[in-house]
Amino acid sequence: MSFVSKNSGKLLTAIMISLPGLLALVTLVTSPSGIPAIALAVNPLVLLLVFTLVGCFAAPRMNLKSGLFLGDAWSPTQLLFFLLLGAVVGLLLGVLDQTTVSVWRTDESDLKTLYEAADLSNLAIGIFYGGITEEIIMRWGLLSLIALGLSKLLQHRFALQMAVVVTAALFAVGHLPALFLVSPEPGSVTIVRTFGLNLISGLIFGYAYTRASLEAAFSAHMGLHAVLFLTATIMKLP
Repeated sequence: MSFVSKNSGKLLTAIMISLPGLLALVTLVTSPSGIPAIALAVNPLVLLLVFTLVGCFAAPRMNLKSGLFLGDAWSPTQLLFFLLLGAVVGLLLGVLDQTTVSVWRTDESDLKTLYEAADLSNLAIGIFYGGITEEIIMRWGLLSLIALGLSKLLQHRFALQMAVVVTAALFAVGHLPALFLVSPEPGSVTIVRTFGLNLISGLIFGYAYTRASLEAAFSAHMGLHAVLFLTATIMKLP
């Protein structure tokens, strides 16, 4: 039996739990002129399939955990802890972003702060696409693969730590194209701001994954977006 056939059930699981996020991209994100909305989901879907398989190969070899893909035991307390950790980090990043807005946003820029951007559409994308699909791609697949490669050179623990950092940096870089769509000439401070916010977030999600499980990374990612939305909503109340 081929590796793909052996893991076909896991591919189906990845697709099913990622459908809400992919649909959110198609329905809630404005596609560039001339590009059909459905195209927004094609690239993430391909990456999802590839990195689900990559994770199925690499994660067990690095002793990484997942209830969904590997059948590891669930720990509600652990998931709640990382949900709250993500929420605390989200709150701190939101406050930092809001208090430094005069430094990184120029008068000509339409770029929003984390709180200004925290509407229902971004919440849905953050929870379902970011919290699930991105975590399967970035943590389950990419981080596991990088860690496996580094384990040939470093001790297991250091390989995981380095993989967390490298993946977080790639995660942050991957968010820069969206910045240039909103602000074609954002300036170096704005680029550093966007990179930094996503780097810190990526470090927390990677920590949750390597310390606990893929589902813990789901929880941390979802907690971050949820608290941004809730805090922004409270701030807008009269």
